[in-house]
Amino acid sequence: MQRERRVARLLHAALVTFAASLVAAGCASRSSGAPTHFVPVMPPVQDAKIVPGQRVGPVSLGMSPADLLGALGDPDHVGSDGDFPGAKLYFFNARGLQVTVDGSQVVQIAVNGTQFATQEGIAVGSTELRATALLGSPSITKRYQRECAGRVSGYHYPGLWIHFTCDGHVAEIRVWGGT
Repeated sequence: MQRERRVARLLHAALVTFAASLVAAGCASRSSGAPTHFVPVMPPVQDAKIVPGQRVGPVSLGMSPADLLGALGDPDHVGSDGDFPGAKLYFFNARGLQVTVDGSQVVQIAVNGTQFATQEGIAVGSTELRATALLGSPSITKRYQRECAGRVSGYHYPGLWIHFTCDGHVAEIRVWGGT
């Protein structure tokens, strides 16, 4: 019995490793200008977590458009994304999500609803003070140029960009594959 369990665990580990290498090989063969260092795509997770550089709830970076629609259903609207020329921007208003698909994969997930939060508890509506207290100092701080007279407009962390309103509350959280 113990030997059978050990063999089953070894087979499971080998299959997981093999599947991950197939996914990684498929991601590495893209030719678009999108980042190429996504984590392997896992089946959709039904939670409300924002995981920097990986996913927001059931939507993962690297996910195909078909898998995106399978996880979230039909979007309310599809438009273009000014940050990614040629990419499609899917709007899921009731879920508070905007998902950018460049070619055959999800490259950015924007959260503008309150139902998702980071492991630390940062969500839309959190304060700038809370964000820095829980996440630490950002690698980049961006400031408003015209409106809000020099107030912080955004913090950049690896795989995460947080946008603030003029009164210092989180307006949007973006998950992407950059560092």
